Order: sequence, then structure tokens, then C-alpha cells
Amino acid sequence: MQNQQLTISSGNIIRCFLVFIVLLFVSLGLYGYNYTNAYLSDKKSALNTIVKSLQKRVDIYRYVTEQVYERFGNTPMPQEGPAVMETRLRPDVYYVDKPYIKTDAVIFGNHDANTLTMMANISDYLDNRWAPIPKTTRCTT
Repeated sequence: MQNQQLTISSGNIIRCFLVFIVLLFVSLGLYGYNYTNAYLSDKKSALNTIVKSLQKRVDIYRYVTEQVYERFGNTPMPQEGPAVMETRLRPDVYYVDKPYIKTDAVIFGNHDANTLTMMANISDYLDNRWAPIPKTTRCTT
């Protein structure tokens, strides 16, 4: 009868430890890969969310700008806009002072009364477009 028991020798023990160490490094590498992949996919989804919201905001601004240009672009302004005054800030730079202060308007360069009326109408349109504030007059004290 032969002895079928596993012989424990130093060579077998070293081989088992080497296999264990190799498996340990492989599992450590897979854990690092999985962790890095999860981190990068999280950052990717965050960037995609930011990009989508930024693209939506740009599309809204383009739409509003197109509406402003279509409404006030090349048409003459027969109606009188809100009561506005211009304040000269520097040579050829004017601040449009109007009674409702939700949006501001600055005109660069020489202009005429039509430009001032158009700026007042655009500013009034944007006041109504972006969360209008109560129609109160500005304090001028």
C-alpha cells in the first residue's frame, strides 16, 4: 500500500505562497482598475450633465437673442418706449437710465433717438422676459 498523502516540503510551500501572492496582486490590480473606472465614469457623467445644462442654456440664449433681433432688428420704432435718459460715461459710451432697473443697457458709439428707443424697448422686453420685478420707480436721491 502506497502512501497517498501530500508531502509537505519547502518547495511546495514556496509555490503555494507564490501563487497566493500572484493572485493577491491580480485581485489588487482588478480592484484598482474597477475603482478607477468607477471614478472616471462618475466624473464623465458629471461632465455630461454640466455640458447638457450649458448647451440648454446656450440654446435658450440663442432663442431669446433671435427673438430680440426679429422683434427689434431692422424695423422702425414708431411707438415711444418707456421714459429713458442717457448718461454719458465716457466719450462715445452712454448708459441708458430707465425707471425699471432689472436690466441695464449701454450704448457704444454715436447714436440717434431711434437707437435709444430701440435699446429701451429691448431692455423692457428683457425685463418682462426674465422674472419681472414690480413696476416701481427708481429712487433718484
